[in-house]
Amino acid sequence: MGLVNILLGGTNKVFLYQIELIQRLLPIMYINLNYPLNLRVVLQMFTTGFFQFLPNPFLWFFKKENLVDNAPEAYFRNELYGILFKDLGSYWFMDLIFLTLNITLKLFAAKADSVLYLQAKNQLGKGFMFRFFVVTLPCQIIALGLQIVSIPSSKAFYVLSWVFSLLLAIFIIFQTLRVNNVYRKFNGTNFVTATKLIEQYGYIFTGFIDELTNKPNGFIITIIIRMIFVIPIFLALSGIPFLQGIFLALQQILFTILIVNKKPYYDERDQKFRKIFEGLLIAIYIFPCCFIYKYEENPPEDVIFKALGWVLIVLCIGIIVYVKKIVLMDFWWRLKEIKEKYQKNQKEKEQKEEKENKKKKLEEKKLTEESLDEEYDPSKLPKKKPKFDAKNSKKQIVKPALRVAKRNIPTKERVYILKYPDKLYPTKKPQPRNNSHNSPIN
Repeated sequence: MGLVNILLGGTNKVFLYQIELIQRLLPIMYINLNYPLNLRVVLQMFTTGFFQFLPNPFLWFFKKENLVDNAPEAYFRNELYGILFKDLGSYWFMDLIFLTLNITLKLFAAKADSVLYLQAKNQLGKGFMFRFFVVTLPCQIIALGLQIVSIPSSKAFYVLSWVFSLLLAIFIIFQTLRVNNVYRKFNGTNFVTATKLIEQYGYIFTGFIDELTNKPNGFIITIIIRMIFVIPIFLALSGIPFLQGIFLALQQILFTILIVNKKPYYDERDQKFRKIFEGLLIAIYIFPCCFIYKYEENPPEDVIFKALGWVLIVLCIGIIVYVKKIVLMDFWWRLKEIKEKYQKNQKEKEQKEEKENKKKKLEEKKLTEESLDEEYDPSKLPKKKPKFDAKNSKKQIVKPALRVAKRNIPTKERVYILKYPDKLYPTKKPQPRNNSHNSPIN
């Protein structure tokens, strides 16, 4: 589910939550107690923390029957043998798978541009490799401690396994010092310098970076150092089961108080998850003390032991369900985001097509008008004589009398004068005006 969530666009965080859950429950299996049968059956599920469901390449070269197991009974019954190659071979095989995937993604970085490729490259890169190394520190240190305390025999397999355990111890210490050195580079830097350092080393401090200052808080160093010291002390107390349980519970209580007070996770969802997760682990780590208290008085098959076993089973199932709930919620949110993104892309696509259609119609209309203008171009038509405009014309306007005179049509007065040259043309005499009604006499 975690890897599917990564490919769907999620983060590698939920996948690592599931790995970390199994790693944090490993110490309960290796407390030197004779648990009741019902609890032993459930705890067998957590042996997958060593990834023994994967093939072990080291066992391809050596016969299993020639190997002698060095682990104590509490470890041997939970499939841990005290031989580094045998215990961590499958884990290293999984590391090899992730490393090969990381290198492949880098090699084809310039050729692939799909969303799935980019998502895998971002979430399965060196940041994922580093966080996977940190969350699997419990299984590495447990196998490392069991191998170092055992005396190597003359067989080459055992000698190589013991030498590799020393190399692994040096590598873990080197990584811790490297992370601390990188963290010290942020001291006294300004925002610009911190941003450049984050671009280079940000994958180490994922989840612990303050967005305002772009500086990490260094809590990842606390997590690594805690594992380096807690697991060896736990292994050293294998002969005293009661102290093993007490030590696990006390260190978990202190670690939870530190998380609640310091609030190292800047994402509120991560901080909330950590509070509940670490609180449930406190309850789980305390319960082995109950078995230790009753161990001398009652046999493992006693009813009280079975009841306590069922309580611890319920707590283990509860924390598993809680982590699975976080994973499923993140998976559901991812599907919802993909659906919303798809709908948004479809809407943008429709709007883009609509704009293109409008633009196309406008271009077609413009082409049509241009073609019509070319067909009916007035400049290509024959020129007509302009009409006479009396108002705007600059020519002198001929008077009507002169125009009449030019016609050769005599008037009545002229005809009379020509016929009777000695007589005057008769005209009407003006009549005297009658103003009698206005006279003052009347």
